[in-house]
Amino acid sequence: MHDPKMVEMVARAIYLGRYGAEGGKWEAVEPRHMREVWGFYATAALDALAAAGRLVPEGWVAVPREPTEGLLMSMALRADHALGCSGYYNQFVFGVSGGGHARRLEVAISEARKQHEEVVGTGFYKPERDAEYRAMLAAAPQPGTVGEDGG
Repeated sequence: MHDPKMVEMVARAIYLGRYGAEGGKWEAVEPRHMREVWGFYATAALDALAAAGRLVPEGWVAVPREPTEGLLMSMALRADHALGCSGYYNQFVFGVSGGGHARRLEVAISEARKQHEEVVGTGFYKPERDAEYRAMLAAAPQPGTVGEDGG
């Protein structure tokens, strides 16, 4: 049994691939027709992909919806290698106001969790808003350029 959201996503893609250029709108399809006809096609396509071992499209990877502790630690270490040296940030040279190594690790794990949420689509990012985010990135000042304020 496939995830109903995945079935609907594939059904929508099949429908729009067939009728989108002719002005077909997924929203105009009757719900019963969505399930019985397009859902059938989508389920068949997903079954075929599963049989071929290709439920993840070429160039993509599957990521767990909930990160493991190991994944979060790896992401934290990627951002700050010193977190892998137990007690490193407890040294006098780093002071005591920052909470030491344990606090830095806690913050890094929290940031890693936020990054993972973005990757799996439970953070601010939503695939349907990808074009909007790309436009924001394109409109952002480029490194080495002078902004509108002359700065």
